[in-house]
Order: sequence, then C-alpha cells, then structure tokens
Amino acid sequence: MFYLADRDVVQALVRASDRGAQVRLILDPNEVAFGNSKIGVPNRPVAAELRDRTEGRIEVRWYNTDEEQYHAKLMLVSGPNGAVIHNGSANFTTRNLDDLNLETNLRVQAAPDSRPAAELEAYFRKLWTNDGARYTLDYSEYEEKTVWLKRLMYRVQDRLGFTTF
Repeated sequence: MFYLADRDVVQALVRASDRGAQVRLILDPNEVAFGNSKIGVPNRPVAAELRDRTEGRIEVRWYNTDEEQYHAKLMLVSGPNGAVIHNGSANFTTRNLDDLNLETNLRVQAAPDSRPAAELEAYFRKLWTNDGARYTLDYSEYEEKTVWLKRLMYRVQDRLGFTTF
C-alpha cells in the first residue's frame, strides 16, 4: 500500500485486530515518491502506531523498494463468509477517501473460494513470503527511534490538511 493515513481506516484495522482478525500489511516505506526523497511519512509512523496499539498483533512488512515505490492501493478483507477487495487509484488517506481528490476505486465482493479472492491471496502470499524474489522486508528494516516525531508531524499535517498524502 502506497499511503495509509486515514484515521477511520487506522481505527478499523485496530478494531479488527482486537476482534481477533489477522491483519497483515505490506506498506511502501515512503523513502521515495515520484523521484523525490521522503522521510517515511505517513506509513512509518502509522505502522508503528498500529503495532503499538495492538501489541504487535498487526503485522507489517515493507515493500523492498529501490528508486521506485510500491504504488498499490489494494486491500483484501477475507473471512469464511466471503471476501471484499478494494482496488483502484485512491490511497487510504483522508485526502483520497473523503473526495478531496477525484479517485476511482472498485469494490468487489466475492465468495471466499472465488477465483479473484484466491488469486489475490496467492499474490499477497507470494509477496509476504518472498516466494521467488525478495519482495518484502521485515518491519525492523525501517523501524526507527524518531518515529514519535514523525507521528506528531503526520498527525498535525493530517489534522490541518497540509499533506502531500
């Protein structure tokens, strides 16, 4: 996921984890965006918050980027009663989800054993387990001690609407 910052989405992920759902995220480390260096906001402070608030139950891996970015805007929610796939151009940020940018997303509801759900599960598993290449990195690769400052910066930017995400 390229950007994860919307407070409602963050709260929903924490609540899902609190209910016992397995929550696993592959996030862009926000090192580079469109050729420009970045400092890890918003994903690094959000990832730290999610892990802190759930005592590590929410698992995070970083996409193994170099000069590119992991620009996916994709979410799969699956369970015994079905799967919901969200995919499109909208980042999971307030700017994108609250109609401040014109974005297009598609929501697909499918049976848990349907072809779309199975293919997306296989894609995620391939990245998560590094099947065939080193697609993702452990959370510790981008874990940092200054995350509290970045978390404050992210929250202030988000609250005031002064963001690039």
